Amino acid sequence: GPSAAEIAAALQFAAEKAKAEKAAAEKAAAEKAAAGKAAVEKAAAEKAAAEKAAAEKAAEGKAAEKMPNKNDRPQRSPSPPKKGTKGGPKGKGKGVGAAPAPKAGGKGNQPGSKGNQPRKAEVFPKVPLKRLFWTPLSLAATSASCIWEKIDRQLENTSFDENELEALFSEAGITSERRSVCEKPKVAKRRLFEEQRRRQIWFMLALMPEQAVLLRAIETTDETVLPPEKVELLLANLPSAEEEATLRAATADPSSQATDAWDEPEGFMINLLAVPSYQLRIRVWGFLNSMEHTVVRMTEATDDCRKAVSCLSGSARIEKLLALILRVGNYLNSGTPRGRADGFDLDTLSKLIQLKASQEQTLLDFVITQLDRDCPQMIREMYEPCCEFEAVRSAQRHNMSDLKEELCTLIAQATGYLQQLESCCAASSDGPLLRQKDQIGQQLESLKGIRCAFDEWSTDFARLCAWFHIDPRKRTTSEAFFGLWDGFLSDVRKTLDAVERRRAALHTPKRASTLPRSRRGSLQSPDKIRRAATIQLLTPEPAESSTNSPAPVASNAPGGLRPRA
Repeated sequence: GPSAAEIAAALQFAAEKAKAEKAAAEKAAAEKAAAGKAAVEKAAAEKAAAEKAAAEKAAEGKAAEKMPNKNDRPQRSPSPPKKGTKGGPKGKGKGVGAAPAPKAGGKGNQPGSKGNQPRKAEVFPKVPLKRLFWTPLSLAATSASCIWEKIDRQLENTSFDENELEALFSEAGITSERRSVCEKPKVAKRRLFEEQRRRQIWFMLALMPEQAVLLRAIETTDETVLPPEKVELLLANLPSAEEEATLRAATADPSSQATDAWDEPEGFMINLLAVPSYQLRIRVWGFLNSMEHTVVRMTEATDDCRKAVSCLSGSARIEKLLALILRVGNYLNSGTPRGRADGFDLDTLSKLIQLKASQEQTLLDFVITQLDRDCPQMIREMYEPCCEFEAVRSAQRHNMSDLKEELCTLIAQATGYLQQLESCCAASSDGPLLRQKDQIGQQLESLKGIRCAFDEWSTDFARLCAWFHIDPRKRTTSEAFFGLWDGFLSDVRKTLDAVERRRAALHTPKRASTLPRSRRGSLQSPDKIRRAATIQLLTPEPAESSTNSPAPVASNAPGGLRPRA
């Protein structure tokens, strides 16, 4: 057993670890609290800024309402007479006389030209308005026939909305009091859903046709109006039982029957409730749309897995590979209780690549090298189309346990839909519901056929596990079994490629030099050149004979001879 010192060290390590975890948890909690506090402060600041902006906007509106119009000039009251003068107008003499009468045909207070009196009555708007700068015309009492004369006689009573004109073209902008007079009162729309739920319904309605067409398509299950993706969107936004009960209770009030009383999301849901058996129609419709893909997917899964079972149980190449692994393993385990084995567990296949050799190779490299030397093409044949590797790779993509549970759920769901449709059709002969009942019956038969195929596959897989002597108490699933073989065959393929690359490198001849043999020796490396020069300097020269040596040359050096370089 462990010593007391080891136990104490382990306890100390556990205490330090727990302390570090506690400190980390406290730090995370503090950071989370700080983040929450910062978010609250940010929200409060944003709210204060919004309130401040609203107050400033309201103040600007009040100031604009109180601002006088530049066209509303106050009329001056007549100034009192000066001291020393009498109040009435004077004639000739000192003081100010009466104002001269306006000249006929000149510029006066009347619009138009040549002093014609206006025919139209004076109008008095309720608010100052913007001006239309035009040149007015005033017709004489006896004027020639023209369009304005005809308008004056026949179209004088042409009407328009004076309130709307004043609201649109007021000088200082429309005030809140004036807006309440000009605009029509808005009818408050009733709402029942939360804002997030209302947005979901708004988004759905934006992708759908108009409500009348949509409700008609739901009632008749028209696939030309509602393709499968829109049926799926409609199915995801069906009202829950609580929402349906709330809507029915709200519509029970006679005052809420008007169409304009509800907002659009609530109004659509209320109209949807009026469709007979709307929940059953839409759910069966979505179920039928998804069945085509579901049947294809499950049929493909059973076919792939049964093909993999056939390949692994009847493959001579797999038997040859396992036989060589068994002999090599017994040789390595000779003299131990693990030796002299009749077989091995399939989990051993993943351990072959983990056992390293002394020359940077693995046990799987050795096995594949030996097998490739004896049977060169046998391993490669496992990776041909429609052979072992492709069958195992296709089968391991399917989770047969989950697919079997999904199949049982679909059969129960289709059976429930069929019973509901039969009860609805017995009460009333509804054409779309009768058509859905026939389609559900056909799909239920297809699902039962797939269930028979799953049962046959379960029997084949149990037989395959018994063929490889897998303990049934382990309850090995198909995805684990085929995943193990897929990983092992992938490692075998990588090892075989590495073996072939090494063999190709050994048999590849070296590249010959392009220089002729006579010139190959003339090229020397710089190191060789430096060594040759050093040897030449250190080697003493032989004594020159008197007959062959040239005559000495006189120089200024001592002795009269020039030294040799």
